[in-house]
Amino acid sequence: MIMNKFLLVTLIYLGTTSAFASDCSINYVADDQLTNIIKKNGFQFENYQKLCQTLNKNNAGIKFSSISQISPYQTTSSVRASFYLKPTKYKGITSLAKNRIGYEEKRTTNAEIENTYNVTMELLADLANDDDYRNKMLKELNEMKDATK
Repeated sequence: MIMNKFLLVTLIYLGTTSAFASDCSINYVADDQLTNIIKKNGFQFENYQKLCQTLNKNNAGIKFSSISQISPYQTTSSVRASFYLKPTKYKGITSLAKNRIGYEEKRTTNAEIENTYNVTMELLADLANDDDYRNKMLKELNEMKDATK
């Protein structure tokens, strides 16, 4: 648990230096809870610039689907990230997606919100660093675009 918190703090620190030094913006769609915490804290993950430029180059955004629960034992958050094409004439999201689940010992609404945010940032760092899978997602996105021309 201590190692996970250390890793998270390190990732947030690394992400802070790249995310706030950039004028690149990631377009995204999420539920109100996740949208509000992202607006409050920003995107803070390793290789923000790399992912942001790739998305913008491909005219893509990220669709987040998240669910969280406070149980008698822990707080659990699960987040899924798919791609979508930014022009509104295109509908749908990629079936290929990245998923991440995380746990927190605290069982409060604030812990739930923070856990969902942290899981999302870890997921984005993974997506930014996994070139092969990200390229498969982009390929599917381009196939969707070609099919609707």
